[in-house]
Amino acid sequence: MTDGQIRGAIDDLLEQRKSPMQGCGSYFWVLGRFHGIDGRLAVGIAAAETSFATDPHMPQADLKGHNAWGYGHPPGAKHGHQFACWEDGIAAVTQWLAQEYVAKGFNTVAKIEPKWVGNPSPNWIKNVTAIMQQLGGDPNKLACSALAVSP
Repeated sequence: MTDGQIRGAIDDLLEQRKSPMQGCGSYFWVLGRFHGIDGRLAVGIAAAETSFATDPHMPQADLKGHNAWGYGHPPGAKHGHQFACWEDGIAAVTQWLAQEYVAKGFNTVAKIEPKWVGNPSPNWIKNVTAIMQQLGGDPNKLACSALAVSP
């Protein structure tokens, strides 16, 4: 798939799922590339954590705070990090995944799961993997060449 096809496929998926992140396909993909990771990873995590921010059981603070990833949810907290918009959330999560996971050797979905989820969750791995593959990605190859300049 070309970059444009991937961005379009992400947008199509978000639209099909009636996600409030509709139209953010380019942010996921380009910010991933900027940080040297596959942007489909953040899409897959949003699917596994909150069904693309459509899960009715998702904390309302996370929905209003544009956090579809459960990012920054310490044990016992009512919500995770809060962002001004979906683009800011995508940017923060993508950078965090690149710096604190992929760059440190957590370079597959299965390796990320124990650190991200905190307890064994085969369904989380299955869900993230399925979305990445649906979008043409490889859950066992999360690093990619970084863009030479900022998007």
